[in-house]
Amino acid sequence: MHPVFWQAIRDSDFVIPDGYNAKDLTSELIGYLASPDPTLRETYAYSIISYWIERGLYSSQQLREMTMQLVGNLGMGLREKESDAVFLRSYSVLLLAEIVARDNHHNFLTEAEVKNLMRWTLEYVLVERDLRGFVRRKGWATCVGHTADLLRRLARNRYIGRDDLEQMMSVIAQRVTTPAEHVFVHNEDEALVMAVWAALARQELTMPFMLNWLARLVQVMHLVRPDEPFDPRIHGAVQNTRNFLRTFYFRIALNKKTDEWLNRLRPKVLAAVKAVNG
Repeated sequence: MHPVFWQAIRDSDFVIPDGYNAKDLTSELIGYLASPDPTLRETYAYSIISYWIERGLYSSQQLREMTMQLVGNLGMGLREKESDAVFLRSYSVLLLAEIVARDNHHNFLTEAEVKNLMRWTLEYVLVERDLRGFVRRKGWATCVGHTADLLRRLARNRYIGRDDLEQMMSVIAQRVTTPAEHVFVHNEDEALVMAVWAALARQELTMPFMLNWLARLVQVMHLVRPDEPFDPRIHGAVQNTRNFLRTFYFRIALNKKTDEWLNRLRPKVLAAVKAVNG
């Protein structure tokens, strides 16, 4: 379809034109997720499909089929170095977040489907190596930020229990502390903290677990060797951890609700912030 066709759908409050159906149009739109053109990818493909998901235009079976297609996209181009395939992976993740958000309000996924999606998401976030945020002339990639959005929605799902939340938290810590030349500068730390915040809101994580989790983050400082040459990958890991912990601390400190558990956690997080700031 010509871009004018898709713009007309947006201009008409995302109403499907006469003579067309969501299933057939979605097939073409999903193809645009791989486009380096941000108008096709973001303005049309993502925004239109996400609106249709939110408004319930897809059946449960259609959403299940879409989920499997999007999960399959997560493996596309993973071995390529900073290629345009990153857009397909990133926006597939973002649409998966919309599907989970739909399920959180209108239950249709089974426990096995949710658990599998959590497992696939955690596997993906650790193998993704293209950590670019905004790509000049091509728009947002931000796989980490988009995956954090999906994790935040999964953390709220009825089928996700304490073991799942602990695994999610551990993977987030591993992602943040993994050596990488890329320093998060496009609010990836905020997105990851929001996923952690959603996990904490379930009130299932224990204080001993959180203390061990904070200690795992602080261990990033063991990578630093003052007597060795500057390593941009180690610098990236340390700086990403610093930014993440600072953001997490201020999220707790600025929380307006009275919460004894968070009040006990706050000084522990502050101690972690101080530890990674030398």
